[in-house]
Amino acid sequence: MESRIVASAEFPLWRLYFCVMLDILAVGCVIPLLPYYATALGADPWLYGLLGTVYGIGQLVGGPIMGKVSDTYGRKIVLLISLAGSGIGYFTIGMAGSLWVLFMSRIPRISKTNNERITSND
Repeated sequence: MESRIVASAEFPLWRLYFCVMLDILAVGCVIPLLPYYATALGADPWLYGLLGTVYGIGQLVGGPIMGKVSDTYGRKIVLLISLAGSGIGYFTIGMAGSLWVLFMSRIPRISKTNNERITSND
């Protein structure tokens, strides 16, 4: 049986795709610059690897939490939480003046965990 995503009058499909596009665009702009930014703050290469690992562990923890929120309250609220968390995380990355702030900036991005999965599941 083929599953299809169908737009409804209540929530047009273009809004969903626009949310994902914004998130992917931001990731594509920030992630390639993160090693240079971390190096400028005094990070060693292994510390940059740890920065990526912290995000992966956060996704491992945040995935089931956001999945439960999505099941309970619906996809719209999870997308809003995800985009807000992404915005806070990117703003904090831009304002980071030390490595610990850079590490802390990765935490709000944990809420982004299910953004792509939410839009791909019907």
